[in-house]
Amino acid sequence: MRSWTTYSSENLTGLISHPSKKLEGEQSLLILLHGVGANEKSLCTVGEQLAPDEIIVSLRAPLILGESSFGWFHVQFTPEGPRHNWAEAEASFKILEQEIKKLSQTYNAPLKRIAIMGFSQGSIMTMGLALKSSLTVGHYLCFSGRTLPEFSDHARKHPETVKGRRIFLTHGSLDDKLPVGMAHKSRELLEELKVNYHYLEFQGGHGIQENVLKAARTWMSFLNEELQTDYF
Repeated sequence: MRSWTTYSSENLTGLISHPSKKLEGEQSLLILLHGVGANEKSLCTVGEQLAPDEIIVSLRAPLILGESSFGWFHVQFTPEGPRHNWAEAEASFKILEQEIKKLSQTYNAPLKRIAIMGFSQGSIMTMGLALKSSLTVGHYLCFSGRTLPEFSDHARKHPETVKGRRIFLTHGSLDDKLPVGMAHKSRELLEELKVNYHYLEFQGGHGIQENVLKAARTWMSFLNEELQTDYF
């Protein structure tokens, strides 16, 4: 088990874990974005498996939903599907952009050596960063999320934004919170935009499976070999 300490900036708080062996020079960094109603503690063990030898920062979403419960935006689950508060999502998007820049500078981690992994609502924000942000990080990992129409509309209008993005998209076929059809729509969008992505559908519900984490880690390693880089 790795040790975790409090992380705090002007915009967000969370937890940070440094590898036992300190490396000189440029660093690699994994940023974790939790789901709605959860907190910065929920993905720590996931981060340790994805990035065992890298700096990991697990961020707490800015909106307080309850005791130890936070979110990136409010959402209502209706018979017609989830309805989101776009103004809040957009505000969180801008905060995350600022935080990524700050983390990159503070820990000497070039954007190409940063990975963002999100689960559920955190995955929605990760996909949003991939589709709309001017910042191009090395890896985007989207677990059990969906794509907000505002993000997909921007990517269609500005396809140059997604050039060079690399996305790992995974979803459970039995997901009863965000049905797998939402992942299929995200995959169709990535196909349309000709984004470099890998899609993995697993037999399970709204959660994270061990075999999926292994596949995600392998995916990142494979990209390293293919591109002859040292992202992770």
